[in-house]
Amino acid sequence: MVQTEFHVVPRSGHWAIVQDGDVLEAFHSKHLAVEAAMDRAAESQPSKVIVHDADAGVVKRGRGRPATDDAADGAPGART
Repeated sequence: MVQTEFHVVPRSGHWAIVQDGDVLEAFHSKHLAVEAAMDRAAESQPSKVIVHDADAGVVKRGRGRPATDDAADGAPGART
């Protein structure tokens, strides 16, 4: 069975959940994007979340709750 990967990446001043190159959803904060990606991963087993930093480098891979750098993601915002 193929494992689904949900990437949390910076996109045009927002944070997006990307799967297979397609943006699924965008958020005002990294924290909200990570939370939503974790929800999607929980519903799509087997799966994992890969969190990228502001320069698009990989910060965390795994199925567990990825750590986020709240100081770097700006003020919390609503889903867009």
